[in-house]
Amino acid sequence: MRVGRTQISTDEAWLLLHVYRQDAVLYFDFNGSLSSTAALPNDELALADFGRIVALGVKVDSALISKAFAAAQSACWDCVPYELNLQQADPLVYPELLARITELYAHFRYEHGLGAELALAILHLRRPSLVPLFTAPLFAFYSMRANDIARESHSSTPMFWESIRRDLVENTAEMGEIRSKLATDTDAYSQSLALLSDVRLHCMIAQQYVDSSGR
Repeated sequence: MRVGRTQISTDEAWLLLHVYRQDAVLYFDFNGSLSSTAALPNDELALADFGRIVALGVKVDSALISKAFAAAQSACWDCVPYELNLQQADPLVYPELLARITELYAHFRYEHGLGAELALAILHLRRPSLVPLFTAPLFAFYSMRANDIARESHSSTPMFWESIRRDLVENTAEMGEIRSKLATDTDAYSQSLALLSDVRLHCMIAQQYVDSSGR
């Protein structure tokens, strides 16, 4: 199973998922209550979402909250469908789709000055199958691969999302195996993890790998 430039086993991935911060999963992904059904995404940013984002470890203050509400109100949510997943967003096949996704991300991160981590957290809550959750250590971990892909694609900027997308495509069978094991496990927490998107599970595995290895 690929994680950036690293290969791990599905057993290692399983362990990393369960060592990853369970409080972050409980409060960010499930809003304080583990569920037996997947939450439906929507385009309505609420004040309670910022409590979820803080639980993830993203720094938020009143000024950023005000900027985020302004950004959400003027964002073109309809440009990026709910059902879209990151695996489908191949920039070579659907360049116009990538442009719309990039525009939505840039709207939050740059135009309204939210920064990468807050923009990604907001967008992930709205489009959980599409938007990866990068932290500063995860950006650093993926930087070489993102730059390699950028050179290959003649992009002027590192292609971080594409790095995760390629991992997901390569890991299709492994992620299916992990998801099936989670769904049939007797542990309620594992069953709840099975409800999360592939991109969220992958970012949890990658984040915990980075944290555990001190990279």
